[in-house]
Amino acid sequence: MAYSLYSTEEPVPPGFSRAILERLDLFDGPFALYTGAPEAVLDRAGGRRAELCGVLLVPGTEFRNEKIAEQLWQQEVPESLLGSARHWLAPLLETLASEAKLRQVMDMLPQDIVIYDDNDRIALANAAAARSFEQPSARAMIGLSAEELFGHDPERTRQILQANADIRRSREPVSYSTERPVHAHKGPACFEITKLPMGGDKVSILTIVTDVTERHVYEKELEALNQRLRQQEVELRQIIELMPKDFLVLNESDHIVLCNAAVARDFGRPNAQAMIGLCLPDQFADDPVHAAFLRNIFATTRATRTPCHFCVEGSAVVGWPWPDRSYEFMQVPVPRGEQVNILMAVTDISERRAREEELQALNTALEARVQERTAQLDEARQVAESANQAKSLFLATMSHEIRTPMNGVLGLLELLRYSDLTAEQAQMLDTARESARALLTILDDILDFSKIEAGRLSLERIPVDVGGLVQSIVDTLQPNAESKHLHLRREIDPRLPPALLTDPGRLRQVLINLLSNALKFTASTPERPGEITVGVRLEKETPDTAHICLSVRDNGIGMSEAAQAGLFQPFAQAESSTSRRYGGTGLGLSICQRLVSLMGGEISVHSRLGEGSVFEVRLHLQRPQGAGAVSPLPEVSRPRPRHRPSPGVEDAEASGRLLLVVDDNAINQLVISRQLQWLGYACLVAGDGQQALELFARHRFGLLLTDCYMPVMDGYALTAAVRRAERAAGKERTPIIAISANAMRGEAERCLQAGMDDYLTKPVALGTLQHVLEKWLGREEPRRGDERAT
Repeated sequence: MAYSLYSTEEPVPPGFSRAILERLDLFDGPFALYTGAPEAVLDRAGGRRAELCGVLLVPGTEFRNEKIAEQLWQQEVPESLLGSARHWLAPLLETLASEAKLRQVMDMLPQDIVIYDDNDRIALANAAAARSFEQPSARAMIGLSAEELFGHDPERTRQILQANADIRRSREPVSYSTERPVHAHKGPACFEITKLPMGGDKVSILTIVTDVTERHVYEKELEALNQRLRQQEVELRQIIELMPKDFLVLNESDHIVLCNAAVARDFGRPNAQAMIGLCLPDQFADDPVHAAFLRNIFATTRATRTPCHFCVEGSAVVGWPWPDRSYEFMQVPVPRGEQVNILMAVTDISERRAREEELQALNTALEARVQERTAQLDEARQVAESANQAKSLFLATMSHEIRTPMNGVLGLLELLRYSDLTAEQAQMLDTARESARALLTILDDILDFSKIEAGRLSLERIPVDVGGLVQSIVDTLQPNAESKHLHLRREIDPRLPPALLTDPGRLRQVLINLLSNALKFTASTPERPGEITVGVRLEKETPDTAHICLSVRDNGIGMSEAAQAGLFQPFAQAESSTSRRYGGTGLGLSICQRLVSLMGGEISVHSRLGEGSVFEVRLHLQRPQGAGAVSPLPEVSRPRPRHRPSPGVEDAEASGRLLLVVDDNAINQLVISRQLQWLGYACLVAGDGQQALELFARHRFGLLLTDCYMPVMDGYALTAAVRRAERAAGKERTPIIAISANAMRGEAERCLQAGMDDYLTKPVALGTLQHVLEKWLGREEPRRGDERAT
């Protein structure tokens, strides 16, 4: 009778689709095998292949129940399918359930697991083995022989079969490693293979293959690393041995676990190994203080786990190991879990201490010498400063003392020039005025040179119309050129910026000096008319700067190359006869050169003897930021003053135009009074500030003209007293103008800070005096017939 698990004409129900018979030798008689899907099925009886959907059991089939667990894995057989086969299928299903669990465990293992039966065919394999042998599934490997797995490698097949046979004979497990491929298509690698015998009479072989390639690589790397560490340890020990310092490592109980030969020598031991294991504090048993000190410092280092550094001197109680030496100790904690070892380095610094003491003694001696030298230099500096102050005081005094009589000379000469004179008298008067002005120029040059030498000359940086400055200089000196029948021309580049930052006063001083020299050394004859050209041109410009060149060119006497070489040196002139013929100190060009240098520029000269000279000043000037106002050009001369009759004191006081002149010098009193009278002003005169203060209390003055330095009460004290009196009486502010013979820089600023309103330097020209008076008192319109020009 045929036993049918399922009809082949119907679809396979759920739960039975994977029920297969794995081995062809499951039955002794004819059978048909289902493989899990419609596939070719072999009919052993007829040798036919057909497409079947179920498992057929034909008559005469004898089950090998002991093989069932190894051949089937489908346990979910529907109840309706059991039929009459329940009596033999129940133990089969129980075996299938156990086998399913076993396969799940095997498939979870990363190792390749293969069981060879007694015929060296694969009876069981896991998923890892299927992947390694590139099989579609573990089921596909069932029944394959070693020849089929390793057909590409006959020698490998022979070795496997020989190993299996040896294990069956010995019944002993075998484990070994190989770097040869163990899979059909896997390249060289490293594997660990374990073979175990299984079963009774017929021995199966359980083979477990573990890929240890990565572990093998790690082991090689670890071995290489260990080798390097061993080499480094050897090198470290060599370094430690070569160290001149005592080097040692102590464990938790202060025992030496590592040290160098220097420690052994210090403690009288034959070598470093002889020190290993010794308790360091115990080595000072005869010195309990020293031992206690070491234990305490070691305990502190372990407790704080921070490095410790200290020195012990030769006179200290603690020695290492001799108390008459000096040592430097460095202790570093080395945590090892809960324990803390101590790395310790000890350096004998006795010689270093001796050198330091010698160096300290040398430093002390050097510091003493430095202090002594500093005191000498300070004394010399004070002497130099005193000398410099004395020189400055001398120059200021000389300037004051010279300008005071010069004020009288030039002031009276100017008044005399406006009187009725014959032509000869006028000529002699002009000569005297020019001589006095030349003397004043020399004085100004000496003052400027002194300030430059002392480094006390500072420059302004204000917006200036450079073209307009050149034009004003030419206009100022045009009368001098005409008096010598010289043709004075100007050449101003129209491309010049409207304003550049510079010091207009010092730039004017440089140009006037150069132009004055050109006027001095140029003559005009019928055969060769004298010509002088003053020019300024733009050479280069950027958005922020302008490079300009100012030049003064003449066809005068010229200079030799030797004369040009030292032309800008102080007190130098072109030829030895120049000073005798033309006069001068030789300071003018030196001052010009230094002023130009302070401006960041350069000055040069090109000249040929008998043909003339060209002086050029090149400056790199910045453009002003924004639309700042251009500084007014400094005035050198004023228009010819107007002569008017002066009113009486009472009339002037009534009109608010009475002036108070304060000066302790009788000549200055005379000069300023005559100048004011000539300009149409009435005044009262005081010899010092106290007299002036008394007059100020009794009269109504429109303006005060005061000297700065006077006995009893000077101009500064007078100004302060006047300002207090005005505030006390509620009066309007009276303009106070300083007239001082002190031309040193800073005097004008000091006067303004003291409460004065303006500043004039002696000698004062009539035009300048008139301009200042009209500035503060206003211009009074003359009555018809009152104004007279001479």
